[in-house]
Parts: sequence; structure tokens; C-alpha cells
Amino acid sequence: MLLKRIEMQGFKSFADKTVLEFVDGATAVVGPNGSGKSNISDAIRWVIGEMSAKSLRGSNMQDVIFAGTETRKPVNYAEVSLVLDNSTNVFNINFDEVIVTRRLFRSGESVYQINRANCRLKDIHELFMDTGLGRDGYSIIGQGNVSQILSTKAEDRRSLFEEAAGISKYKYKKDEAQKKLAGTEENLVRINDIILELEGQLNPLKNQSEKARKYLELYGEYKTLDINLSMVTLGKNKLAAEEADKLYASVDGELADLRSRESETEAKITSLYDEQKKRDEEKTEKNNLLIENEAKGMANEKEISIAENNIKNSNAMLDRIDGEIRSVGEKNTERENQIAQLENDIKEIESKAQTILVDFDSVQAENDEIAEKQSELSRKIEERKAQVIEKMNTIASKKAKISGIENLRSSFLERRETVEAEIKSHKEGVSNTLAAIEEDTKRIAEKREKKEKLGKSISLQRERQETLNSEISGYVREYNSLNAEYQTKNSKKRMLEAMENDYAGFAKSVKAVLKSDELKHNVIYGTVSGLIDVDKKYVTAVETALGGAMQNIIVETEEDAKAAIAYLRKTASGRATFLPISSVHGKKLDNEKELRQMTGYVGIASDLIKYDTRYDGVIKSLLGRVAVADNIDNAIAINRKFGYRFKTVTLEGDALNAGGSMAGGSVNKQSGFLSRAAEIKTLAKEISDAAAKLRIIEEKKEKAENELKTVNNQLSSFVPLLREYEDEILRLENTCEHLKKSVEDGGSTEKNYAIELEQISEQLSSSSEEVAVLLSEVRSCENESNALSEEITNLETEYSEVSEKKESRSKDIMDRTMELAAMQKDIDLKKSQKEQIRADIDAANESVKAKESDKENICAEIARLESDIKERETLISDIKKLSDEYRTQISAIDEQKTKIVETLQGIQNSNKDLTDKLLNLQQELSRVDAKRIKLNMERENILNRLWEEYELTYSSAEETASEVENEKEASKHLAELKSGIKALGSVNMDAIEEYKAVKERYEFLSVQKNDLEKSKADLNQIIDSMQELMQEHFGTQFGLINESFSNVFRELFGGGRGKLYLTDPENILESGIEIEVQLPGKGLQNINLYSGGEKSFIAIALLFSILKVKPTPFCILDEIDAALDDVNVSRFATYLKNYVDQTQFIVITHRRGTMEAANILYGVTMQEKGVSKLLSLKIDDVEEGLVK
Repeated sequence: MLLKRIEMQGFKSFADKTVLEFVDGATAVVGPNGSGKSNISDAIRWVIGEMSAKSLRGSNMQDVIFAGTETRKPVNYAEVSLVLDNSTNVFNINFDEVIVTRRLFRSGESVYQINRANCRLKDIHELFMDTGLGRDGYSIIGQGNVSQILSTKAEDRRSLFEEAAGISKYKYKKDEAQKKLAGTEENLVRINDIILELEGQLNPLKNQSEKARKYLELYGEYKTLDINLSMVTLGKNKLAAEEADKLYASVDGELADLRSRESETEAKITSLYDEQKKRDEEKTEKNNLLIENEAKGMANEKEISIAENNIKNSNAMLDRIDGEIRSVGEKNTERENQIAQLENDIKEIESKAQTILVDFDSVQAENDEIAEKQSELSRKIEERKAQVIEKMNTIASKKAKISGIENLRSSFLERRETVEAEIKSHKEGVSNTLAAIEEDTKRIAEKREKKEKLGKSISLQRERQETLNSEISGYVREYNSLNAEYQTKNSKKRMLEAMENDYAGFAKSVKAVLKSDELKHNVIYGTVSGLIDVDKKYVTAVETALGGAMQNIIVETEEDAKAAIAYLRKTASGRATFLPISSVHGKKLDNEKELRQMTGYVGIASDLIKYDTRYDGVIKSLLGRVAVADNIDNAIAINRKFGYRFKTVTLEGDALNAGGSMAGGSVNKQSGFLSRAAEIKTLAKEISDAAAKLRIIEEKKEKAENELKTVNNQLSSFVPLLREYEDEILRLENTCEHLKKSVEDGGSTEKNYAIELEQISEQLSSSSEEVAVLLSEVRSCENESNALSEEITNLETEYSEVSEKKESRSKDIMDRTMELAAMQKDIDLKKSQKEQIRADIDAANESVKAKESDKENICAEIARLESDIKERETLISDIKKLSDEYRTQISAIDEQKTKIVETLQGIQNSNKDLTDKLLNLQQELSRVDAKRIKLNMERENILNRLWEEYELTYSSAEETASEVENEKEASKHLAELKSGIKALGSVNMDAIEEYKAVKERYEFLSVQKNDLEKSKADLNQIIDSMQELMQEHFGTQFGLINESFSNVFRELFGGGRGKLYLTDPENILESGIEIEVQLPGKGLQNINLYSGGEKSFIAIALLFSILKVKPTPFCILDEIDAALDDVNVSRFATYLKNYVDQTQFIVITHRRGTMEAANILYGVTMQEKGVSKLLSLKIDDVEEGLVK
């Protein structure tokens, strides 16, 4: 049985949950008109995928939901579940029971489930495909449409026969392949159009790309050479500046010397007066020194008294140390006695241990002897057990042999009966065998031909399978490669964002201010570069216009700037420029209207960026008077027009400063702060593009996997069919071989049977004797086994006694071992105590040595103090002498004062020529200073150009620069490079990446085109293969159905003839199907001329003929007997019983004859208006009760 039950809730008139249990055979559903019987067949049709509301007798699908009655409210959803028995694996699903559920909500939402797991409607269609149970199948014949099988057009009957022929799944796969083919062809057209367009772009982009690469090559060489020459110029400038500095210092020194000499004469007179005064002060000082020196003498006498007292204390300390040394000696003597006592104790313990060891060896030997005996007993027990097992195996073997002989005897008896029966039927089968051989030979040839065709298809599909696996692997590799690039760019973006957040590249002072917690209470907005938003095309121009000002910090007030400057000074973090909003105000250019008239004018720099209006004054002060032009030629024209009164920058980064100076050349587009922000945006777009490409690859991979799945499905269909052919061929060949042999051996068959019967009798006799001998041997082996078991019991008893004895000895050994371990522990402890005492003695001796050392130090200190006393006594003597010298010096000062008065009179007219010399030196100093300023300006200009053009500081330029061998040749080459760059004209730097992207896309699409063309060829091959399979299956099954229809028609109608034929036999898969019948006693006529009852019975005959060829697991017949008379109802019911072994029938009927053919009867009633209820009755149980 396949259909176990149906569960309905809220479906049409079945408002409450209703369960119908089905049994093997036939189930009849009866009830008055309008009770809801046909709603059961509608429910089954709906749950297996019917999507036409009209087929379910409704206007829209919501009509299947219970709509309510006068007493009941409508429900919100309808649900039907079919519970199917799949123990015979009718469905290709690994469950013994399959539950198919469909639920529809009043909102229009649908849910499909297989075994309570959500699925698609397509999955349900595929589950029932080629079982006869699908929505186009013949398992459900609805109310009033039985005659439509005959009345529809010949072409419209195909779906019924296709389902019966089992080609629905092939047709479905063919349709799927055709849809994919149409999509593939559409994609090919689209890809060809794109490839054609890309081919037109490739050559121009290639030329532009090569031009851009040439520009980068020339510019890179130009930049390197320019930096090298600039560093050479800076080196010369530095040497010249050093020479100028030296000359300036020399002239300035000479000038200072002359000025000193000029004032020296005037100062000497004053100096001599001062000298006289100084001598008076010296005299006073010497008097003071004399007093101080005499005081030192008194202090030294006091120190001598202190030293003598210290000597006395040191002698007392020496006496104390001597007493301590004697005490340590006495304690060491006592410790030596303790060591001697410990050594005696150790000897006693070792003696006891030796005594225990002597007894231990004898106990160990006895224990070893017991262990050996225990091992011997264990070996004997195992040997006896092995012998017992051997005997048991022998007994089992002989019993098995007895059982085998008994089975053989039974086989001989059965064979004897079979042989006797075969002798009777032998003669009857020879003629039939010859006919069967001829038929099987023909079928073998047909099957081999089909097998070869199918084998070729399988080989092609397997090749396609390998190709698809290779493609999928390629997609996986491409995905992994692109994903790595995606991750790299993502990492770079995160790194740049981290650098942006960490102010990477900013000056140390700027970082310090922006990251300072100490300045949090001050209003610091950030750097200029961080507070403006610049479109990518203006980034280079704005960076050039701002220059170093990009790192300027915008603050609210001067107080905030002052606090930040104080913080930098305090932390020694360097210098920074601050732009207070409150004090920095700027203006835009006044002549903007005239500027707009100029060719190539882009705008005022401050208007080309976005920023918060609060920074308006600051931004205008920086960029309000900077014009932006599209190129350098137009920039020159603008500056010339307005008299070089303001700065103009170009989109390529060239700058024309106010006053006429120019700066330009290559710009590193990835080193600026604004460029970094622009690169982050670019990376974000590239990451997005890469993600899109990854999705495309995933889609292609999924497409290839789906195609691989299709190929695998086809292989899973073809391979079993090939095996069927192979098995059928093998079976037919074996059958033919067997039949031929049986015919060849036919002459001697009877004789062979007689011989075989005689042999069977002999075998039965000899086997009886053999059984008797084996039984005797079994009994002997059992006796020997029992004796061995008794011996094992005795040995095990002895083994237990020996084990107990061994355990006792082992315990004794363990006790002695523990005692020895305790003694060893005592010995180790006493040795440790001995070593500790010895260490104490050593420590005491060291202490004595230290005290001896202290004693020596004290003696040395006493000697030092005595020496110091002697020295101070000598010093006192020297002090007395120095006092005498001071008195002598005071007398000499008095004499010097007299000489000073005489010198003042000799100094008068020494500074006459000094004034002229001073004037000349001042003029020379001014000339040298002007040269120094000029050199510094040249150096500053070079450094500014390096920053503006290459964003290089002096240190970074010095790191990248290399030595120039020939400066003249290098300058010439630099001019040539500049001319070469200019000769290139306008350069599209984006062309390199554009060409790369277009080329990659062109190559990718070319590969896609090849793949699509291959897919197209494969799909055409699949379609042809499906076409061939369908033709073969349909042709075979149609022939069988036609033959079955002819037989069933005669049986049902009691004669006449029925025939099916194709309207176009040449086009077997598109041809219509005609039905030709002739009823008993009537002439051949058009089927539409028969009565309704006759057409219904013809349709029933066609249904039964299909079920005979390809039975469905279950079949629902909804009032198909309504148009039949009682005689034909009886025939229908009787014929129905012939099919219940193969198909389970659910028949909705009013006819008594049909009800009598059912095994179970369900009654549908409407006790409550508008709500269907069920009653059940098992007919078989009723009949058994009546018989009793």
C-alpha cells in the first residue's frame, strides 16, 4: 500500500482537521450530492501541485480555504498532507514514509513541505514525476472528465500517454535544457556585442597606456636627476654659505678688536683709578685672610684633640673583638664533638640494615621459587583450557557436519520430488523452448544496439562532467585569487584609514597637539587637510596651493593656540602653525568676474572644496587668493593678464606664484594627505568592484555546478538504464544458452533423470551411516572434555593456594623494604645534620676571619689618626708662617698704590687713527652679510621647490639622492628629459589602469564566449540525447499500451476491438494519438458518435489498459461510473478487483455495485450545514460477521 492517509484542515468544506486512513485494495467514498466527496480528490490533486483554480472547481486559489458558514467563521489557511508508504522505494528519497504537505494562507502565501521540511513546488513535481501521480498523470480522474480522455484533440491526449510511457522526466529535462540553451544564445549575443565594443577601445587605450608609461619613465628619470642636481647645488650653496659665515666672523672680530682698542685708552685712566681703589680693597682682603688663617690654626688644634679621643675608643674595640674570637673557638670545639656522635649513630644504623639485607635475600629467593611454581600452574591451566576449547570446536564441527548432512538429505528428498515432476513436464517444454530461443535472439540484437547508443551518450556526458569539474576548479582558483586581491586592497584601505586616524606623515608637533589629553579642554578642530573635502580631480591643485599649510592646525581662539604652543614647548615636541578662527580672516580675489572670462579658468581654490562654514575665514586666508587653471599655459596667461598679483595653480600641480616665480613638474599623487584620503575612496570603489566580480564568479560557478548537477542527473538516469540493458542481455543470453543446452540434452534427459534418482537413493543411505558415526565421535569428545574440565578445576585450586603463599611472601618483602627505606632516611637525616654542623663551623671560622679583618682595619685607623695628628701639627706650623707672609703682602700693596699714580700721567694721545679703520670695516661687514642672505634665499627656494614638486624634505631628498659625476652633462640631460616630457603632450595617466581593466575584461569575456559556445554544443547534445531516449521509451511503451488496450477492451465489452495509433508515426514525439474502437455487434464508426455511457466505458478501458502496463501506486476515481448502466457498473467493479494487488484505489461513487467491490467504506455527511464530516465502515469485517 502506498497511500496511508490524508490529513485535511480548512480545505473547502473540511473546516475541522479530518484524517482518512486507507487500506490495501479499494476504498469507496460515498455520500449525497453536495456533501463534499469530491473535495477529497480535489485535496489530493491540490497537494501534489495543481495550480489551476478552475481544475479545483474554483474561481481563484483562495476558494480552497474554508469560507465559513452562518454559524462558523472563515479560517485563515487551508492545509492538506498526504502520508505515503515508501518502503518499496517508489520515490527516490531515503525515507520509509513520505509526508507531502501544502499550506495556503488567505494572504496568498504558500508553504510546501516534504517530511515537514520546507521545499519548492518544483521539488514536489519532481518527486511525483514518472510515477503516474503527477498533476498531468492518470492517477486522478476527476468528476465529469472521464469522457474528456476521448473527446479532446488527438494532440492533447499526449500528456496522459507520456506520463504512462515514463518520459515526463526526460521531457522536463529537455525543456530545462532548451531554456538554458535559449539563455546561453542570448548571453552569446550580448557578449559578442560587448567584445566588439571592447575591441574598438583596446588599440586607442593601448597607445595611451604606452604614452603614459613613457611619461612615467621619463618623469621618473627627470625627478631623480633633478633631485640629484638640486642636492649638488645645495651642497655648493652650503660651502659658499660657510665661507661667507667665516668671512663675516673674521671682519666682525676685527671690527670688535678696533672698537675695543678705541675705548681702551679712555678706559685705562678710569681703570687706573679703579686699580688704586682695588689695591685698597686688596689690603682689606689681606687683613681678613690673616684673621681667617689664624682661625684655621685654632681649628686644627681642636681636630687633634678629637683624633686622640678616637684612638682611645678604637683600642677598647680591639679588646672586645679578641673576646668574641675566643668564644667562637669554644663553640666550634663543641660542634666537632656533635659531628663525632652523628658518625657513630650512622655506623650503628648501617650495621642493622646489613643484618636485614642478609635475611632479605633468602626471603626473595623463596618468593621467586613460589612465583615460578605459580607460573607453571598457570601454563598448565591454559594448556588444559586450550584442549577443552579444541574438543568443543571438534564437537561443534561434527554437529555442524551432522546438521549439514541432514540438510543435504532434506535437499535430496526435495530434489527427488522435483525430478519426478520435471520428467512429466519435460516432453511438453521442448517445442516451446525452440520458439523462445528464436525470440530471445532477436531481443538480444535489439538490446545490444540500444546499449551501444546509450554507452556513447554516457561517454559524452562523462567527458562533459570532467570538463565541468575542471571549470568549477578554475572558478574556485579564480575566486581565491581575486579574493586574495580583495583582501589585500581591504587591508591596504584599513592601513590607510589607520594612518589617517593616527595622523601618519604629520609632523611630530602636529601629532602631539592632536593626540594630547592635556589640551582636551581647548577647542582644537584639527589640521587643514583633515577639515576639508576635495574632489579627486582637484586634489593635486589644492595640495599644491596649500603646500606645508596642510599641516596647519585650526583652533577656536588665540588662547587655544597659546595653550598648544606652551604644551609643545613644555614637551619639547617641536613647532607648529596655528590658525585661530577668531583672528584669521581672509578675502577672495576681487576680480573673479574677469577671471571667469579667461580660457582654462577652473575656479577659486576655496570654492572648489567643501568645508564647515565656521572655517570660512581660515580657508579664504589660505586659498581665497589662489586661482586654479586647467593647465600651465592657461595659468601663465591668467597671471600675465593680472600682473602676477596672486598665486595660480594647475590641476596637474604646477604653481605660478605672486611676483612671477613658477614651480612645477611631476607630483607624487599618493604621498599627500589629501591624496591619501582620495586613495581611500578609490580603494573603497575597487573593493566594491572586486566584490561584484566575486559575485559574478560565484554565479558562474553556481551555473557550472547546476549544469554539472544536470549532467549527473542524466548520468544517474542513463547508467541504470545501461545496466538494465546489460542485465537484460546477460539474462537473455543465459536463457538462450540454457534453453539450447536443454534441447541438446533432451534425448538423454529421461535417462539422466533415472540415474539421478538412483544416485539420490544411494546418497540418502550413505548419509544415514555417516550421521551415526559422527554422533558416536561427538559423545567421545564430550567425555574427554569433561575429564579435562575436572583437571582444570584441581589445577585452579592449587593455583589459588600458591597465590596466597606468594602474597604472604611479597608482604614480608615489602615490610623489610619499608624498614630499610626508613633506616636509609635516618642515615640521610644524620648526614644532613652533620653537614649542617660542618657548615656552621665553616661560617664561624669565616666570622673569625671577618673579625680579624675588622681588627686590622681598626689598627690601620689608629695609625691613620696618629699620622693625621702629626700632619695637623705640621699644618699649624705652616699657618703661622702664612700669617707672616700676609703681613709682608700688605706692605707691598702700599708700594703699588704709589706706582699707579705715576702711570696715570703717561697715558694721553693713543687713539687718533682708530676711527678711520672702524668706518672701512663696517662697510665690508654689510657687503658680506648681503651675500649670506642671498645664499640662504637660494637654499630656501631649492628646498621649497623640492617640497612643492616632490614633497621631499632635505633629509628625505638626501637619502634618495645619488652622486652626479658630470654636472654639466647631467644639466644637459635634464633639459633633454624636460623637452621629451613636453613633446609627449597631453598624457592620460588613467589609461594604464583603463587599458589593463579593458584588456582583462576582453580576455575574460572571450573565455566566457568560448564557455558559452561549448555549453551551447553540450546542451544541443543533451537535447538530442533526451530526444532519442524519449523516442525509444515512448515507442516501446505505446506499443505495450496499444496491445493492452486491445485485450482490456475485449474483456470489458465481451468482444469488439480497440486500437490506438499515431497520427504521424514519423514524428513520434509530436504526433497526436487516435483511438479507434468497434463495439460488439456494431460497425466501425467515429468515437464521437457513441453514447455518453459508451464513451465513459471506452475511457475506463483505456485507463485500465494503462494501469496494466504501468500501474500507479494509488488511483483516485471520482464518479467515473456515473454514466454507466448497472451491467457495466458490475463489469467495472469486477474488473477493478483484478488490479487491487498492484494499485490502491480510492473510488468516489454513488453506485452500489462499485461500493460492493470496496474493502473500506467512507461516508461523507453534512450534519452541520457547509461542514463535511466522515463515517467509516470496513466491508470485510461486516462480511465476516454475517458469515458467522
